[in-house]
Amino acid sequence: MRPMVLGMSCLVLGFVGGWVLKGGGGNRNNLPELSSEYLKAVTTPPPSKTVTGDGQTTDTQTDVALAAPDRSQVTVAILNATAVTGLAATKATQIRALGYETVSTGNAPTAEGVSVVYFRTSRRSSAEQAARDLGIAQVTPLPAAGPIASAAEQSQSAHVIVVLRSA
Repeated sequence: MRPMVLGMSCLVLGFVGGWVLKGGGGNRNNLPELSSEYLKAVTTPPPSKTVTGDGQTTDTQTDVALAAPDRSQVTVAILNATAVTGLAATKATQIRALGYETVSTGNAPTAEGVSVVYFRTSRRSSAEQAARDLGIAQVTPLPAAGPIASAAEQSQSAHVIVVLRSA
């Protein structure tokens, strides 16, 4: 029994000694540097699918962006879906003051609920920026069909479509 305990003790001491000598004893200076490519790869969200209101799926992998867009290069359409006359024009004035140069206004079918910022393919970061600028929490891909898609047709060149609703 004693030789077995002695053998196990030597094995454990050898393991611990090798671990300490190898740099596992708490010396963090021996950690490898992480390349910027590696960090980008592990911090970029995986591709995902978004299901729209009409049951269609949209691949949002191309909608991921790392840098905030230049507001002057983002085309925005603001659609009023409330009974408040001139609300889209008021928001258009507000967003122009922030540097958006191409802003149009229009109407969408009146609807209850929260305001939503919709985006066309590969314009998620533009929509997120506009949503932050306007204080709107919900950002989602523009549906391919339905009342919002029909209302957005009047502004086909818009990258971002803001639908103002009364909550």
